[in-house]
Amino acid sequence: MPLTRGGAALIEQGLVSGAHLLAFVLFARALPASTWGVFGMAHAIVLFAQGFQRAWVTIPMIPYSAGGSGWASQRPAWLARHSLLLLAALLLLGAASAGAAAARAGWLVQSLALSTLLAAPLLVQEFARRAAVQEARWRLLAAMGCLYAVTLLAATLALRGQLAAGAWAPTLAMSLAAGASALLYAATARLPLLSLPARTAQAPHQPPAGYRQYGAWATLCHLGHAGYNFGVQAMLAAWSGPAAVGAFHACRTLVQPVAPLAGALDGIDKPQAAAALAAQGPAAMRRVLRRSSGLAMLLAVPYLLGVALAAAPLLQWLYAERYAGQGPAVWLWCLVAMCSLLAQPVESGLYVARRTRTLFQVRTVAALASLTTAAALVPAHGTPGALASMALGFALAATLGALSLRRLAPS
Repeated sequence: MPLTRGGAALIEQGLVSGAHLLAFVLFARALPASTWGVFGMAHAIVLFAQGFQRAWVTIPMIPYSAGGSGWASQRPAWLARHSLLLLAALLLLGAASAGAAAARAGWLVQSLALSTLLAAPLLVQEFARRAAVQEARWRLLAAMGCLYAVTLLAATLALRGQLAAGAWAPTLAMSLAAGASALLYAATARLPLLSLPARTAQAPHQPPAGYRQYGAWATLCHLGHAGYNFGVQAMLAAWSGPAAVGAFHACRTLVQPVAPLAGALDGIDKPQAAAALAAQGPAAMRRVLRRSSGLAMLLAVPYLLGVALAAAPLLQWLYAERYAGQGPAVWLWCLVAMCSLLAQPVESGLYVARRTRTLFQVRTVAALASLTTAAALVPAHGTPGALASMALGFALAATLGALSLRRLAPS
């Protein structure tokens, strides 16, 4: 029986998220909170870098390959853009790591070094999974998620006892998992995931009409999103230190099971919304997004309510005494997860409608409100203050974005 797009995306994201849940719990339970915070910050830095990949490659290649000559003929150009962006990310992260070391920036030096190691496999894997979606390789997508999960858990069990390795242990485990998943795509599809410099220079470089403007606004949109996500984490790290960042990421693990919904929505609603918009206009696109949002809420809300009600015993069961008393952080993580699930389909609609300037304006308002709130709450309340600020940012992005989508002209 053939896999559908939705089934494959849910399987892949379910396996990846489940593996993250188990691996992160095992590492967070074994490592001191400050050490886990060093890794958590490194992972956040890579996700920040991955936002630029989304802005210039993995999101625009969906609407810009939906018509005309299609994906197959345009793949070399997208591969070249991906390769150049990866090289730039590695150079910038390496330079930042060296600069932090020269400035003796404490624990941030190690986080930046870890992010440099983690960036390449994660960015390559992300391009591989997006390419599998573009090529409708649904069985391969599910198999990539399975191999990622198996590799991550095997590496976690092998490295968990190596406490001397500290934050390098989870970094290596995640790098191996992402690398294995990407290699499976390359071996099965027999298509490259990186361009050598010579081949990159030979790739067709004439971008689609409007691509540069789209990418520039998408980059600004990413920076706005980073304001109420990565920016709040950076403020938490600056004011409260790595142990608070460790608690932030340890409590996040309890809402990890809703991540498959977010990942599957991201892989499903953008292509479906783009197709609906092209075929039937904004009203059809809004119907797709409402259906996507309703399904996410139906599945996520009961779980999040259960986690919030059982926060204290869950923390005790997962981490023993290491994160005792962090119940308020778990409650607020449940709120952040719900708000982010509401915001995602709305933002997908603005992306595929190529209203990146509008999305930037929405996210800028959300980021300014979130960062202002964080400046008031984080110094006194630490992790809960940061999470309350993030929830506000996602809620504003969802509300303002939905109002913008309603104003799309029928043409």
